[in-house]
Amino acid sequence: MERKRINIILFSLGILCIICFSMIAYFILTDWYVRVNGQLINAEVIAISGRVSRPVGSATVKIGNQFYDAGSINSSISIGDSILVRYSTEGYSVVQEKVNPYIYIFYMFLDLILIYLGLLLVKESFKRRKIWEYLIDIETP
Repeated sequence: MERKRINIILFSLGILCIICFSMIAYFILTDWYVRVNGQLINAEVIAISGRVSRPVGSATVKIGNQFYDAGSINSSISIGDSILVRYSTEGYSVVQEKVNPYIYIFYMFLDLILIYLGLLLVKESFKRRKIWEYLIDIETP
């Protein structure tokens, strides 16, 4: 009796989807924590990077003696201007006060798809079918 092993390709893809889910969930929760518990500060823009390749750039702000990346800014902001940011000393993180709420809806939707796909792939890997058996099932009517 031949003992089939789990489908390692599907299992690996499922674990990769679950890891991506946890990274996006960590990003969402960290950003939410800074927005809720962070203090509002008017910070000066020290440097802008990335305007060569796209119309918006990434701003670096100075708070105290530390430099933090504050994320994307529009083209009307230049070096020396001040922007409103939320700063958390516990998380060592800065987020801009101006926020697009649709980006969080997109991240949560992506997170939902990743966890569903990851769990489905891990479950399917334990059926011990070879990868070409799935292709044969698709081709035959």
